[in-house]
Parts: sequence; structure tokens; C-alpha cells
Amino acid sequence: MLDIFSTIASQEAYNELRTEAQLGYSVSCGIGRTIATGKGGVLTFSVSVQSSAKKPDEIAHAIKNWLKEFRVVLAAMEETKIERIKAGILSQLLEPDYRLSQETRRFWNAISGAEPGETNDALIWDRDRRVAAKLKQTKPSEIKRLMLDLYDTNLDIEGGVRGCWSYCWSSSDEHKEQNKKLKEDFGKDVLASIEEISQYKKSTLKEMF
Repeated sequence: MLDIFSTIASQEAYNELRTEAQLGYSVSCGIGRTIATGKGGVLTFSVSVQSSAKKPDEIAHAIKNWLKEFRVVLAAMEETKIERIKAGILSQLLEPDYRLSQETRRFWNAISGAEPGETNDALIWDRDRRVAAKLKQTKPSEIKRLMLDLYDTNLDIEGGVRGCWSYCWSSSDEHKEQNKKLKEDFGKDVLASIEEISQYKKSTLKEMF
């Protein structure tokens, strides 16, 4: 179900934020995971927009509006469309590994989702086939209900669901007013100015390791 939700969200975000609103040249959306801390880490939902035409606050406003409208899209979605997306995902899940990299990715997914101390016998090596078997038995109406429940529980920003917003923008003269406004909105201790990207990468790696 998560794969179907992610596919629909990705398509809708691209159509609305890039094609219609023309926010930027790169728009992506989907479900991911944090670094594993037990059973596969923590699930995340992210929307990313890169733009040379819009300011950060304009992009954030557009993303928030899209999130609100996305539930309306899900609620109105026809079951025939859900069935088509379901068939495409089933085909991907049941496709055999043609390259070593595909097999390696599948094995590492099983390992990263294991609890500390679990033996090889406890690892789920055939997750894709298990998911496919479960998905085959799930009707489009049930998938739709589950997607709406997922949205209401985790993405309903109007209902108090919290999120994390990350902005990265130029510090050039043409963006000085925008920088000043964002610092006033978020506080100087929240925003960091990066003068040299290579030094920032080195300092980040030191903090991680």
C-alpha cells in the first residue's frame, strides 16, 4: 500500500507543483526511511523542490496547499486507476533480478530492517514476493481506505500533524531581503549561513562519525 501511495503522491506532486505551478525544474516526492534503528528505521514522507524562479516561502506555501488538496485527490480517485497502479507495482515486485546490484539491494534491504541480534533465519529475504501476495488480495476500495487513513494520521497538517521544513538558498545580494525575512520568521539560531560548501561537508561528516 505504501508503494501505491508513494507512486500516486509522486505523480500528483510533479503534475501540480512543476507542470501546473511551474515552481522549479526539479520536483520530487515519496516515502523513504531514516537510517535503520530496529525494524527498518522510521518511515518518512518528503517533498523536494529546486527552483531558480521562486522564493523559499513561496515554495513552502505551494507545497502546503498541495498537501491539503492531495487528500481531496485521494478521496475522489477512481478504483480503476488504483487497480492500474496496483498492477504496475505487482509487476515490479515480481520481476526477477537481472543484475547483481538488484540482488544486492534486495539483500541489504532485508539486513537493514532486522532487529539487533537477529539471526539469518529471522531475516525476510523474500519481502517483495510476500508484499506482492498480500497486495494481490487487497481490493482497490480497501487500498483507498488505507491511503486516506495514512494521510489523516501522518500528513494532515491542518489537523495538527507536525513536519520539518528545510530551506537552502543563495546568499547573493539579490536574496538579501529574503534572507532577512526568513531569519526574522525562524530566528537567527535556527538558520545557518554556509559560506564554503566543502568546509560544511567536512564539518557535517565529523559530527556524524
